[in-house]
Amino acid sequence: MDRLEKWKNAILGWLRAHPRITVCLCLPLLLALIPLALVRDCLKGAWDGLRDSWEAEREGIRELWVCIRKMRELAKEDKQGKSNADA
Repeated sequence: MDRLEKWKNAILGWLRAHPRITVCLCLPLLLALIPLALVRDCLKGAWDGLRDSWEAEREGIRELWVCIRKMRELAKEDKQGKSNADA
């Protein structure tokens, strides 16, 4: 931990001693980070929208399968009722 403090202090001291180089290093970094943050927010919003639509679609599929199971059970009951009435 002490070694990290020494490196941090050395780098910050050098950057303070050379302000023009500091600006030349930081300005492109800042100019790159702002668009990256905007793109990240857009992609996060798109991903959230996709996830919500997938969840809604999954729920619809579950409802469809519940309906199919009920119809199959009713068909089985009708089939058993007809075979008992014929007997």
